[in-house]
Amino acid sequence: MGIYWAYWVRQQPWQADVFASSLAPDAGEHAVPREVRAMKALAQRHPASAYRLDQAFVEHPLIFQRATEFLYSFRIARHSPWLLAPDTNSPANCRLIDQQQNVALYECPR
Repeated sequence: MGIYWAYWVRQQPWQADVFASSLAPDAGEHAVPREVRAMKALAQRHPASAYRLDQAFVEHPLIFQRATEFLYSFRIARHSPWLLAPDTNSPANCRLIDQQQNVALYECPR
């Protein structure tokens, strides 16, 4: 079976590219919402033990679930001073730290 499959992939150049892309280190990231990819970029630039999500992200089931999974090893914690929020929301008493696409990272006193 494996030999036949390898032969078939070699005969289909477009399939070989698809197969090779599935083995890339970032394979599957295109299925993650862009807001969550932006959150990860911000978390990698500004590492902290935990982040808090804005209510708009918490109420969106797909974004909340994917953020919980994709941001691992960073935790999502309700009491963190680091807030990930849509860049259209500017929370009171918070200082803007960085922005990536349509997501902003704030430091908020607790």
